[in-house]
Amino acid sequence: MATQQNLMGTGLAAVTAQAVVGQFTGALTGAGSSSQANALALPSDLSVFTTTASNTGARLPATGVNLGDRWTVVNYGASTLSVWPATTTGKIQNGSAGAAFSVATVKVAEFIYLGSDNWGAVLSA
Repeated sequence: MATQQNLMGTGLAAVTAQAVVGQFTGALTGAGSSSQANALALPSDLSVFTTTASNTGARLPATGVNLGDRWTVVNYGASTLSVWPATTTGKIQNGSAGAAFSVATVKVAEFIYLGSDNWGAVLSA
């Protein structure tokens, strides 16, 4: 995978290189209480959570995503983080509509947009 530095070394503008590599947001805190409605909307396509209380979560985006887009969630918090689809009809890994996907502490999950608020997921070992 290309790094921002390598892309800029080929003459690509910094802002374009950043768009290719993705946006990073760190030191996030899980929100809500076992609910999709009040979970934290993921602010970027690479989100690192350092605080995750019991029953807190994050929500995948509803707009601005295209087929094949990938969103990565890193959980360095103390508790499992629930990641919800954007809508109550959305699915992750073809699970139940509106159901959360669990990302245990010290795990990384990558979510791949498949269309119509349906997502595939890859979870680290």
